[in-house]
Amino acid sequence: MTSNFKKNIFILLIWLILSLIIIAASSILVYFKLISINEKSIYIFVCGIILFIILGFVSGNIKQKKGLLNGLLMSLFVIIILILVQFLGFNEKLSLSLLAKYLVFMLSGGLGGIFGVNFKPVER
Repeated sequence: MTSNFKKNIFILLIWLILSLIIIAASSILVYFKLISINEKSIYIFVCGIILFIILGFVSGNIKQKKGLLNGLLMSLFVIIILILVQFLGFNEKLSLSLLAKYLVFMLSGGLGGIFGVNFKPVER
């Protein structure tokens, strides 16, 4: 049980580091005005998809079994945290477009998990 918990924490740590790198690169692009305001929301959505694919890939690659399930579960965990932050911290309302965005993020995490299982494991 603790080994599984340690693997999940390790997966989330790797994902957090990669997320911070992508967010830092995005911030630099916005700061130097290489991305206009109209493109910003699309860019953020695409970065989110890429981050959730990476999360699913790392999850599937480390666990080496049930990639779709592992990718979906890790994505669901992160989405629950996002929902808590958005609704409790920023007092936003639930909308259909937000639910669709989270569904796309979950599916991209599952897709990344499928790809991750098929690659050589990073850790043994």
